Amino acid sequence: MEMLTAVTADVMNRLAPDAGVVMYDVDLTAVADAAAAVALVEQYRGDPEHWIGVTDGGIKINEGRKTWSPTFDGKRMPFKGDKFLDTAEPTIGFTLLEYIPENVVLASGAADKSGSGGHIKVTPRASYKDEDYKSNVVFMTMVGSDGIYCAELKNALCTKGLDMTTADKAVGKLAVEFMGHKDDPKSLDTLPIDYHFFGATGA
Repeated sequence: MEMLTAVTADVMNRLAPDAGVVMYDVDLTAVADAAAAVALVEQYRGDPEHWIGVTDGGIKINEGRKTWSPTFDGKRMPFKGDKFLDTAEPTIGFTLLEYIPENVVLASGAADKSGSGGHIKVTPRASYKDEDYKSNVVFMTMVGSDGIYCAELKNALCTKGLDMTTADKAVGKLAVEFMGHKDDPKSLDTLPIDYHFFGATGA
């Protein structure tokens, strides 16, 4: 008898073995395939206005769905079709290791950077401005040998504020979580997050 297993001949080309990269305010409209996605990464690499930098512990992506179901006499178990979306708060979270002013501004969510040269100051604000929302936060990672998986969180805002941790014999860490937002209150049939799969030929 053959062993029962989920393994197929394609399994190794469907895994995401790398940590990936996180960027923000990037234009995906011209990305048609994996090669173009890699070129986009190289275009923004190291740019503090787009490049988020080295992370620790991986990336967490969560659609944040909460549902409700009507209750009535005689309903003894869930019924197909009885679920309604209550709220959806999609997020991308990660832990940053690079201590630069731009990352502190990102982590704060609502902050202003001032100064130059030897003294740069970041001042958190008590209110959010339109420019605090990033047009998108994008996570990209390799899939197999020639594919790219991309999660794009739209109108992203870091809502938890700065969360910094240091420890003896360890590098300091900045915990960051971005939440996606709809920009049109009349368009509530989709969530403010997309998942892109870029192949070798754009197929």
